[in-house]
Amino acid sequence: MRRHRSLSGLIRHKAAVVSHMRSQGTVLLPADGPHASRLQQEVQRHNPGRILSFGLMEGADARVIHVTGVENGQRVKARILGETTDYVVPMLEVHAPAMSAGVLLAAKVLGYSLKDCSELYSSARNYQTSGKLYRIRKHSMTFHLYDQTHRGYFEGFLSTCQLAAQLPPDMTRRKIAVLTELYNLDDNVGHRYDLNRAARLLKKAGLDRIYTTHRFAEHAGILPDGVTWVAIEKLDQLTATLRHTLQDGDFLLLHGVWKANLSTITEQLLQWSEGYECLY
Repeated sequence: MRRHRSLSGLIRHKAAVVSHMRSQGTVLLPADGPHASRLQQEVQRHNPGRILSFGLMEGADARVIHVTGVENGQRVKARILGETTDYVVPMLEVHAPAMSAGVLLAAKVLGYSLKDCSELYSSARNYQTSGKLYRIRKHSMTFHLYDQTHRGYFEGFLSTCQLAAQLPPDMTRRKIAVLTELYNLDDNVGHRYDLNRAARLLKKAGLDRIYTTHRFAEHAGILPDGVTWVAIEKLDQLTATLRHTLQDGDFLLLHGVWKANLSTITEQLLQWSEGYECLY
């Protein structure tokens, strides 16, 4: 927010990126979220071309119809510009099905076969900033690690909590999280985030243990009652604690602002392991 100064400024600047497009161009926009209509209106001010939408909302040009969980992913049924398709999204995030509809919408607009692209989607890989999932082995222990350390802003925190809440039981003996502050405090001075919503989602995540570091203490009020909470400042000590704490079947979630450098914990745990697989 320091750069854009306000939510209105952020929406205005995002919409301005289409101002160079020709009038016969096509803009793809998310249909979901509280600010989707404002973004669409702002885009229309900058460009008279065609606007198509994707997401979960009724009326979206590419709409997710149904989602079921599968191993390390989700099976999605979607309708893309009137054509129905069924495919696997190899990611666990709540927003992944809606985003996949946007990708397939782009492919169809560009003239590619929806059937072929849907079949290929099971081999898709997440951007590093969108979260990485690892299966890690050490001795007779196997656990999962979800690394959300490159998306350390508020929506990323909410996404991590939503993912934790819907994890399949066969992946989660215990759910353990490592958290920093929910967003970059220096870049968002004066901006008010919905911490009540953050508290609700953190409670629904059903975490068994939470480790915190960096400046999380400024958000300690969102912690649910009864959860085991341990604050550790030094990352080396935090990694050592995790090595001692982790058990077979655990699911470890890391979310933090980039300044906290939590990615070093992932790197150290991967080096400590006796083998790992990047699931996405």
